[in-house]
Amino acid sequence: MKLVASNIHLWIVPALFPALLFGILTWMYLAPSGEKTISWEAGESSVLIGRPLPDDRTAECNDDRGACIAAIDEPLYMSVTPPAGLWHGMRVEVSYDLNGQQKFELGLMQDFATQSFVLLPLEPEEDWQGWQTGSASFVIENVQKENGAYKLILSLPGVEDVAEKPIINSAKVIFTRNTSVVGEMKWLIKGLWVRRP
Repeated sequence: MKLVASNIHLWIVPALFPALLFGILTWMYLAPSGEKTISWEAGESSVLIGRPLPDDRTAECNDDRGACIAAIDEPLYMSVTPPAGLWHGMRVEVSYDLNGQQKFELGLMQDFATQSFVLLPLEPEEDWQGWQTGSASFVIENVQKENGAYKLILSLPGVEDVAEKPIINSAKVIFTRNTSVVGEMKWLIKGLWVRRP
């Protein structure tokens, strides 16, 4: 009996580690709060959010507030890959400095074949670390994805005529869902069942 008790620590950790890891990953997947946030910052790469493209319409910059991307021409495009799960809405928050630019709108590509998109003005919010912030919210049900990613459009009309170009510091995307954790589990089980060989 003493031998078994002394050897418990040898098998308990290897046995509990996979179970603990599975529990943590399941909790992250289910996102019990109903929200999942992903972010991108200028000068850094993000797995789920692509930098503003095309490159010939942007320039890297840096000021006392940090790294930034200057918008030389428009529109700019960013790809946003949603995290795993069933999501119904997407709120995009952008930190920027318009400088001489008057208008900044965000769009979401709805259909790639017809190039149709929804374009919304940024709703101003509180400044963050010296940057202006604004957001726009989109319903993403029935919105097409390209290679598994949504395509955001950053529209700055007339930016080519502005002497001091607007700059973008970061973007944060908050995915939201209307279903409960139980609804999410049903969706997960149904998805696994359909994918069975």
